[in-house]
Amino acid sequence: MVLGWRPMMRGVMLVLVTLLVQSVMGAVSWEELQPLREANGLIRVTDDNYEWVSKGAREFYSMVLVTSSVPNSKGAACELCAAVQPTFEKVVGSFHGSVQADDQRLYQFFLLDVNLNPKFVKEMRLRSLPHFFVYPPSPEDESFAWARNPLYQYEMTPDGAKDAIKLADFAAKLVNIHVKVPEDFNASSFFSSFVGFTVVFVALKRFVRAQISHKGRYSGCLLALLVIMVSITGLKFTQINQIPFLAKNDKGAIMFFAGSMGWQFGIEIISVSVMYLLMATCVLMLIWLGRGLAKAQKRARIVLTVMINVSLFYAFSYFLSCYKVKLPDYPYAI
Repeated sequence: MVLGWRPMMRGVMLVLVTLLVQSVMGAVSWEELQPLREANGLIRVTDDNYEWVSKGAREFYSMVLVTSSVPNSKGAACELCAAVQPTFEKVVGSFHGSVQADDQRLYQFFLLDVNLNPKFVKEMRLRSLPHFFVYPPSPEDESFAWARNPLYQYEMTPDGAKDAIKLADFAAKLVNIHVKVPEDFNASSFFSSFVGFTVVFVALKRFVRAQISHKGRYSGCLLALLVIMVSITGLKFTQINQIPFLAKNDKGAIMFFAGSMGWQFGIEIISVSVMYLLMATCVLMLIWLGRGLAKAQKRARIVLTVMINVSLFYAFSYFLSCYKVKLPDYPYAI
């Protein structure tokens, strides 16, 4: 018996559709989860959606904060949970606000409250809280589940729970993206900076500017110096790449210099500018000592010249030591 081409095509289409359904069965796509997302991109895991969001093959990173919002059976509240949740929400907002739309498909943040998800606690056999788990993508593993698959875990310490930059850096490195975390307003830091700037400004205006005859030329030189410092210290590079001002290592210590000539941290703008200005000031003072002091002040000129030369030597030596951090093979350090 010979079938017509139409019944044959229907049979082929039925087979293809069946194979397609079987291939995607059990998979969870990033797009399917979007109805559960809040405005900042966070999904709150409940007992109703737990099975759906926690199981099935997926092509994105699952970043899960496991916490508790109520005291335990002994009436003790989880202080670390209370500390890490606002930090976590700040990180989620930073990812949502600074990562490009295409890259946001690479990950998904989840907030899991153990009081609303007792099944997860039993499956994971958790004995402490909180935890921040990151599950890598498993597009071929239809048996994927948070309770069984390998994961990365953030070290949850009292300091780490409050450090949004460290938490964001941990997550961003796994996904291989850049994220910008806005810094909180620090009133004490602002006040000290304001007082320091005011003192320097008043001193320059009252004592230094009064001794300058060509004030217009002096202002022009300062403006040119500012433009040069901004141009050669990498400010635009940090803005384009959205690099945070401060970066910390795994131990929480501030990294002042990146170990590569192709990368830098925001704080390097200030540190490099200070070194350049210090060495330039030493050179200008040496020129001034050679021209400005009278012969009767020869002894003072000699002493100051020696002191400034020593300062210039140590400043340049420190500059080279910092340069070797950026370029370890540099052979001409002092």
